[in-house]
Amino acid sequence: MKKSIAFTTLLLILSVVSLQAEKRRIDLEERSYHPGQNTQLPKLKSAEAIFTDKLDSMIRYDYDVDYMDYTISYKEYYEYDSLGRCDQRTSLYPEDTGIQQIDMKVVEFSYDQDGRLVEALWLDNYSYDTNTLVPGGKENYTYNVNGDITEIINYNWDENLWDLILSSKREYSYNVNGDITLYQSSNWNENDQDYRPNTRYVTSYDLKGNKTEYLQATYDTTSQTWRPSENKYTWAYNAEDHLQTSAKILKYGASSFLNDLPIL
Repeated sequence: MKKSIAFTTLLLILSVVSLQAEKRRIDLEERSYHPGQNTQLPKLKSAEAIFTDKLDSMIRYDYDVDYMDYTISYKEYYEYDSLGRCDQRTSLYPEDTGIQQIDMKVVEFSYDQDGRLVEALWLDNYSYDTNTLVPGGKENYTYNVNGDITEIINYNWDENLWDLILSSKREYSYNVNGDITLYQSSNWNENDQDYRPNTRYVTSYDLKGNKTEYLQATYDTTSQTWRPSENKYTWAYNAEDHLQTSAKILKYGASSFLNDLPIL
């Protein structure tokens, strides 16, 4: 069954983190909103419209129990376009040299005419040559007719070329119910001037939306074939859709399903 992403508007979040390095910490987030205004969030894995209050800013604190005091972890500020879509998020981080020194990172968002997020640009590298923020990375998103993401292309910043260059690609396939049946990641190969497959996850479902099979594989560039990198799992259900049997096929004894991987 396709699961919707749910967002809950919170004014204050307290979470107790387990004891680490003999120091217990409490994280706190403080958020500010536009009063009485709503906006539609960008759709990622679902065509379903999700509404929430506009977030103006958020401050995250770390609390040190030993010193009994809060310190600012980071601040985030949000800006919106004329249609109420978030088009910029600015994050401010105190540096180790002191609270007065600030490390700033900016993310800019772009949308298509249907309101879907099509680009996220990270401006998180500071250039002392130009005294400006330069891109650290970029993602471009492609959707199918149902509003599901089918492709994400990643770019990284190259200081030598002073430009964004291709880095990797993630691809998604869905069944008629909107479940992800195939995920594949590929890395850009500069010598080949093409993407080289890396990892693939294959999930199968029955007509009622129950998961029946899961397989993870990696691409062998030498033999140019997919090889299982994890165990293969299968599930079977009775007439009432209750799980009846499950099985795990060990990685090294499962060569028979190597050729069953679908092709993108």
